[in-house]
Amino acid sequence: MWSSKSSEEFADKKVSQLYLTPQLILCWAMDRVTGCVLATLVATVLSVPIKNPPEVVSVPYNSCKYGEHDPNCRYVPIVPPSQRPTHPMDDPNWIPPTGPTHEKFKEYWLQTGQELLQKQLHKNRLNTNIAKNVIIVIGDGMSIPTQAATRVYMGDENVELSFEKFPYAGLSKTYCVNYQVSDSACTGTAFLSGIKNNYGTLGVSAAVPLRNCSAQHDERHHIDSIFKWAQDADSYNIERLSHFGNNLAGKATGVVTNTRITHATPASAYARSADREWESTAPEGCDDVAKQLIHGDVGSKIKVFSVILGGGWREFAPTTVVDAEGNTGFRTDNRNLIEEWLSSKQQNNANGVYVTTRDELLNVDVEGTDYLFGLFEHSHMSYALLADKSKEPSLEEMSQKAVEMLRKYPNGYVLLVEGLRVCSCHLVATVLSVPIKNPPEVVSVPYNSCKYGEHDPNCRYVPIVPPSQRPTHPMDDPNWIPPTGPTHEKFKEYWLQTGQELLQKQLHKNRLNTNIAKNVIIVIGDGMSIPTQAATRVYMGDENVELSFEKFPYAGLSKTYCVNYQVSDSACTGTAFLSGIKNNYGTLGVSAAVPLRNCSAQHDERHHIDSIFKWAQDADSYNIERLSHFGNNLAGKATGVVTNTRITHATPASAYARSADREWESTAPEGCDDVAKQLIHGDVGSKIKVFSVILGGGWREFAPTTVVDAEGNTGFRTDNRNLIEEWLSSKQQNNANGVYVTTRDELLNVDVEGTDYLFGLFEHSHMSYALLADKSKEPSLEEMSQKAVEMLRKYPNGYVLLVEGGRIDHAHHQTWARLSLPETVEFHKTVETLEALTNEEDTLIVVTADHSHTMTIGGYPVSKLLRLNPPI
Repeated sequence: MWSSKSSEEFADKKVSQLYLTPQLILCWAMDRVTGCVLATLVATVLSVPIKNPPEVVSVPYNSCKYGEHDPNCRYVPIVPPSQRPTHPMDDPNWIPPTGPTHEKFKEYWLQTGQELLQKQLHKNRLNTNIAKNVIIVIGDGMSIPTQAATRVYMGDENVELSFEKFPYAGLSKTYCVNYQVSDSACTGTAFLSGIKNNYGTLGVSAAVPLRNCSAQHDERHHIDSIFKWAQDADSYNIERLSHFGNNLAGKATGVVTNTRITHATPASAYARSADREWESTAPEGCDDVAKQLIHGDVGSKIKVFSVILGGGWREFAPTTVVDAEGNTGFRTDNRNLIEEWLSSKQQNNANGVYVTTRDELLNVDVEGTDYLFGLFEHSHMSYALLADKSKEPSLEEMSQKAVEMLRKYPNGYVLLVEGLRVCSCHLVATVLSVPIKNPPEVVSVPYNSCKYGEHDPNCRYVPIVPPSQRPTHPMDDPNWIPPTGPTHEKFKEYWLQTGQELLQKQLHKNRLNTNIAKNVIIVIGDGMSIPTQAATRVYMGDENVELSFEKFPYAGLSKTYCVNYQVSDSACTGTAFLSGIKNNYGTLGVSAAVPLRNCSAQHDERHHIDSIFKWAQDADSYNIERLSHFGNNLAGKATGVVTNTRITHATPASAYARSADREWESTAPEGCDDVAKQLIHGDVGSKIKVFSVILGGGWREFAPTTVVDAEGNTGFRTDNRNLIEEWLSSKQQNNANGVYVTTRDELLNVDVEGTDYLFGLFEHSHMSYALLADKSKEPSLEEMSQKAVEMLRKYPNGYVLLVEGGRIDHAHHQTWARLSLPETVEFHKTVETLEALTNEEDTLIVVTADHSHTMTIGGYPVSKLLRLNPPI
């Protein structure tokens, strides 16, 4: 969710955040999204014309689907495991692609980083102290779905992981210069130095090709990490740094990981290598990673590299040495780097302690130890669930000992902590190794189980099950029975209380803009997942382009689920973000106490939910004394809805309808009004003077079956009512000028000053995809939004406007990324126009997706694979 300025946030938006806060003591980052995502089949992904389809769309790296058909809830491989390498470099015939020339040199990235830094430094911050200590904590491959699943695994979607409580959040763009999907070597280099490089390389710029030993020696392409900067701080220009005091003078450093200490992420702190896999063996003339840790420029730094804890004993020991479990070392040079490390400390009259077990680590005398080196496994350390906790320390225990060691140093420290086994587990597609109450229900439902971009000539999908068994929504299954949710979540009071608690937290933060918003524009990218945004940036020409809303000063992530479904639909999310109250899958404007399709329960006013549209329209009838400090900002605001879906579809209907079934758009059981009827005659939709703009598709829901449109399509209403005529009649009865339009020209020619109400229906059902629309006849989302603002800004008390880019979602449902990405570009342009038409001094713009979607970018497709440079 992106917000253009300060305002009280919707109660539903419990922030689930990625935290990138370089000036704070603790800094957490996700290095990349792993190749496989919960309940999603992934591989090379995007439905666009590609130069070399066999190469790009047929290689099934990480092509696995979690949680279906396998008794261990692991995966169904699309191809045999022998043909399913984890990394492209595992393929002996693989040739690394090149990347853009300007991205090969570190100066480009340093300049880009400085520009971003200057932007950030101009923001107000709660804590403006200079950080003496920095801890960078990496959840390797810890994707947003992983965080969401972890919260559920811990017992409640609303539990907060420790780092989700931090005050700052952001998202980073993770890719290698030559690969669209990054590995931990190029991301490790990037987040520790600010410089992107090639897939598989460490501490060298993208000018160094993978496995090129001679290029590795060129100092012009060497990259210094934050570890080098911290260690060498006392040798820099002291006068230039004097205003920092001693905070930068020769800091201590340390690395903690539950992988091999020579693995990609920890190695990014100290190594320069043209190949991340040169851990214990490298070509003649190049030092391997382990050797660089013991004798390299950063790893051997006297007084400052104080803590090294992790796995990977084999990379430091020769093949002639055997560990306690009978495993031999991997070094073929007959060197024992552990002994060399101990010897180097003795030569410098320092006390270096080497440990191999949990007890040895916990019993280390911190005050009497200058250097601590621990290797606890032959290779990676054990998974937390499988580890022998009496012998092997946990990541938490290693981190605690590291801090105890490092905080002794008066000038401070920099510590890198990595939890990589998240990623390793995903690569083998083991998702949640826990007992599940109803495995068939949880792990076997194949909704949207499809894989983009492989084997299909249209680059669309390979269905796991026949289409008839692969419904887009569970409600498409006639035999489907909606599950129940937790009792306490069925009632709106729970959500209102939860929202108020979150609101109070937010209000205690300092904000750049503390004005009261007179106008609010809520812009929804339906199904616009983070991978969709990433792919759109590439589609627009460059991963580093910023979508309009990505420039907003505030960002966060929301937890999107229905009370009774882990994966949400647009009805329950629409209700949630417009009211702050979660409800059941498929229901609109009623609490979770109303079961799906239960007409009688829908009538119970105790379970009715009012949206921000109702609050805005009724503001002048509330307790004026209680609201007096807001002035006229809440007095009877105008409202409007713009969408490129049917205007009765789930998201727009959330603004004005109460329905036990989102599909009751033009027909409902006796005694319940359908959605279209509620828009024309309901409590919110018919509100005199305030529901001023309705623009979208869905003519069929308002017209009877006896009426035919210009294209020969009939209406869907079986009650013989023409709601369009009834809308026009109601405006005439109230001496108001209501204008109804059906084409782009009619819309653009509307006399705003002479029009009180504007109603536009431009298609029989949903409006056309941006890429396929006849732009001479059908207005764009941008054009509809512009006209809506022109209409609404006439009202002196302000307005609330909902704008939805709903076809992003529809294209993803059909697995047509080629259509979804232009929709996202159109959405970006719409937000840009809304910004230009409004003033942030009195207008709050909130941009968010209502939920994510099935598309992921996986499998290491080459860099810039979508760079089509369409006209935008």
